[in-house]
Amino acid sequence: MKVSFILNSSKRRAREIARKINNYHTELDWEIMETERAGHAIELASLASANDRLVVAVGGDGTVNECVNGLMRSPNPRLAVLPIGTGNDLVRSIGQARDLEHLFALLEGVRFRQVDVVKISSGENVEYAMNIADAGIGSQAVIHLNAMPSWMGSKMKYTCAIVKTLLSAKNVEMECVSADWSWSGKAKLIAAANGKYFGGGLAIAPDADPSDGLLDVTIVGDIGLWEYVKQVGKLRKGEKLEIPEVQYFKAPWIELKGQCQMEKDGELSVHLPSRLEIVPGALSILDLH
Repeated sequence: MKVSFILNSSKRRAREIARKINNYHTELDWEIMETERAGHAIELASLASANDRLVVAVGGDGTVNECVNGLMRSPNPRLAVLPIGTGNDLVRSIGQARDLEHLFALLEGVRFRQVDVVKISSGENVEYAMNIADAGIGSQAVIHLNAMPSWMGSKMKYTCAIVKTLLSAKNVEMECVSADWSWSGKAKLIAAANGKYFGGGLAIAPDADPSDGLLDVTIVGDIGLWEYVKQVGKLRKGEKLEIPEVQYFKAPWIELKGQCQMEKDGELSVHLPSRLEIVPGALSILDLH
């Protein structure tokens, strides 16, 4: 097994993780690759996978997303995650190693399972998400989150970003079309999910299964600020929202239109219109069982 650890060097814990890896006694053929700028993990993951190496993304959802976008250029994409990020929403759905010691133990008897990936197309631009892509307030929340000072803890960052977004963002006219159904109207959010959680533990798609070959589409319609705030507690508990403004669908693909930007896995993405579709079993991830 050849392993490439791709570390998000902007994370405080990255230096500590690198030291622990260097001091770990193992027969594995491993290397450490540290990011130097935004988007660098895409290049590093693509290079590592081209050399038939397992990529271990050491960071948060954004680092994983960059690694996935690099891996999707490879004929044999394999991924493991060591979560040290702000949100770590993806691993709540796919499960990964608890810590470095657990990861090395898994790598000694490595097994993989196949998971789906979301393909996002807008004109000639193609991107990928492994967890969730959404249009509406999500992109505004990412902008506010990125502006938060580094001394804030992850929960405080997410809370402040969400509050700022809710106080400033407006519901947007959008249209969502699939093969068997369509929806149009004002929406606070339309999420196309492969995993269950986003925004630091909000279960926007509680029935999502990363291996079922389908998008879980959650439409949060023309809901007011205070009604949405009242529902956040249910999202944190993993419950479906049983109010008229919220609808849940499943589909292999959707097309979105509207005057807004998307975000994917906590990173800013394309502007609408766009097409989102599941690529079934596109990625091999480290299996815990």
